[in-house]
Amino acid sequence: MNAELLPDDTTAVAALRAGVPEVTALLTAVAAWYATGRDLHWPAVLEPLAGPRPAARDLPELPSYAFQPQRYWPTLTTPVGGAEPDDGEFWRAVHGGDLDRLGIDTAQPLRDLLPQLDTWRRRRRQDGALAGWRYRVDWHRRPLTASEPGRWLLVAPPRETADTVAEALRAGGADVRLLTVDPATADRSGLAAELARAEAEHRPTALLSLLALDEAPHPEQDTLPSGLAANLLLLQAHTARDGGTPLWLATTGATTAGEEPAVRPWQATSWGLGLAAALEHPRHVGGLVDLPGTVTAGTAAALLAALTNTEGEDQLAVRPAGTLVRRLVRAAGPAEGTGGWTPHGSVLLTGGAGPVARHTTAWLDAAGATVVPLDEPPGGKLADRMAQLAADGRPVTGLVHVPADTGTVPLADLTLAALAADLLATVGDLPRHADEMDQRGLGALVVCSSTAGVWGSGGRCGQAAGDALLQVLAGTWQRAGLPVTSVAFGPWADGLADDDLTQLRRSGLPGMDPELAVAALRRAVADGDRLVVADVRWDRFVPAVAAVRDRPLFGELPEAREALRGLHADQPTDDAASAALRERLGPLGDAERDAILVDLVAGQAAAVLGHPDPSVLGPHRAFREVGFDSMTAVALRNRLRAATGAAMPASVVFDYPTPLALARHLRTLLAPDGAAATTGLLAELEKVDGLFAAGAPDQLTRQKLLVQMQAFIARWGDDRSAPVEEPVTRTLDGASDAELFDFIHRELGGPGGEF
Repeated sequence: MNAELLPDDTTAVAALRAGVPEVTALLTAVAAWYATGRDLHWPAVLEPLAGPRPAARDLPELPSYAFQPQRYWPTLTTPVGGAEPDDGEFWRAVHGGDLDRLGIDTAQPLRDLLPQLDTWRRRRRQDGALAGWRYRVDWHRRPLTASEPGRWLLVAPPRETADTVAEALRAGGADVRLLTVDPATADRSGLAAELARAEAEHRPTALLSLLALDEAPHPEQDTLPSGLAANLLLLQAHTARDGGTPLWLATTGATTAGEEPAVRPWQATSWGLGLAAALEHPRHVGGLVDLPGTVTAGTAAALLAALTNTEGEDQLAVRPAGTLVRRLVRAAGPAEGTGGWTPHGSVLLTGGAGPVARHTTAWLDAAGATVVPLDEPPGGKLADRMAQLAADGRPVTGLVHVPADTGTVPLADLTLAALAADLLATVGDLPRHADEMDQRGLGALVVCSSTAGVWGSGGRCGQAAGDALLQVLAGTWQRAGLPVTSVAFGPWADGLADDDLTQLRRSGLPGMDPELAVAALRRAVADGDRLVVADVRWDRFVPAVAAVRDRPLFGELPEAREALRGLHADQPTDDAASAALRERLGPLGDAERDAILVDLVAGQAAAVLGHPDPSVLGPHRAFREVGFDSMTAVALRNRLRAATGAAMPASVVFDYPTPLALARHLRTLLAPDGAAATTGLLAELEKVDGLFAAGAPDQLTRQKLLVQMQAFIARWGDDRSAPVEEPVTRTLDGASDAELFDFIHRELGGPGGEF
């Protein structure tokens, strides 16, 4: 009513409102009045409420530069694996009045309907998680470009195939030396001596091993193929040597690439060994290549292009129709699983008794099957056990194999006995049982393995070898018509120590929830799939495995490809800091520059590891000893590149494994011509020259100085090492005047012995 009595350009606001606190009502009125464009004397409004304005010195400082606003809200993307958000489908069904399509009985009371809705939502979330965990190994045909043939050292057993390969490589222009090794009698020290001698004489640019072709049992470890044992010894001898000459491991008929089945699956153990070794020693292992079961001159010739390809492929299969490269790709989402195997009756369980076996047993029990451990002694027949159970009224309907747990041993410390034990723990008697299963009419053969046989696992060479064999055998059996399901699992969260889980999370493998992992196994069995099931955080996993070299195996996965691109991208450089560092190092000698760069490396390394004190890393202490892995190595490389402006590969921490070695490498990058290192010496010589010009020494002092200079020129004017003798200064200090003049007359006299 008051507003109607006032002029049109007047604003009326209520400072008091019923039921509203006075302060709130007053500030609301003042704000409304201010919003109309009126000016306010804010101190008069705020001081009675908040007190007087603080002094300028008590006010917080604001940045002197303009603010840079950034978008806060995240951009929503489709979940990994292509699964759509579960709530979307639910609300579309609600909007359409069609909850029946969700599998929910809407005729029930609400109190009974809510648990069904919760179950549906949990199932949808599980489906989305599992869709992001499912992968498979595929082989893609790819044309390759060969580089220079180079010089090759071919390490092979006495086989005709080795001669065929050597001749084909020579025909392609390669310089080949054949080193024949008997895998049954080879030992590590002998191989190391043979390698040293051959490399000194031939100076190869790369090595190729055909030792895997010998599949006969090793005479001392009959569970090992002799070729696998010899390849382990060769890798140990090779990786112990300095330098990064790549060693390739070759097999014949060891993979299911292309149309040809794996005719020699036991050679796949060398593939698994090579995968694990490449993670521990990425600079020494060149790659893996599989030839057909029957090697011809044509396929052997194509081998040279595979070995020298410029595309960086390191896992290849040479076939008559072309060369194939190995890739990890996403698998299609699980089907409804109506045509596969449903657990029932008696199910034999072979292998280990760890967390995977325990959770698998619980699933089979819950499904109504009776789990019977196959605890027959080694060499016992599967058919006899199955016949015994059938006679007891418990016919066997399926067999599930779960590998036993193995330990972690670095490649350099692995013995043949330990390799044999790990291989047996992983594979068990399953290869021998498979020959009987085709005749017994099993409803399902479920083969569990690990990702060690897919992309390797550092310190688990025996497990990787066994897993690679299991996966190849599963593919071969499936092609032969057996009802095979194969699942290569990533790490499970159950059964691991906290430190192990922490390390796995840092490397991008957080550990799978056992309930979800079992659900993945159940669906794979229902669909008869061959899968890789792993929870992988690619933004962390890729830097952990690809810091030193690219990993083409993951090149088809968008998340991994993006992480690879970011890993090797150029990092920003602090130009001012790098320029100041170069200026500081310029006038110094090598020793002083090394000391400064060691402090720089140690400080940056401590910052990466989170250590407040850089002294935790001494000049000679290896980076690996203080906890550096591939991810922290990349972080240190980035920091050093920003501080120095020097371009360095992600492998620089592994190439120069101590702060002092890395500092000396940085010195060569910052002053490659060595001219700056001599600046200090030249300055000192100029000072000496000035002292000579300014002083007037007596005759005896002049002669002593001339002797010192002659000795200096003798030491530094000849590149040859000087003979070991008593220093001149010590001789002069103890000489009499007569001895001194006699020495001068003898050593520095002119024609006729006179000056």
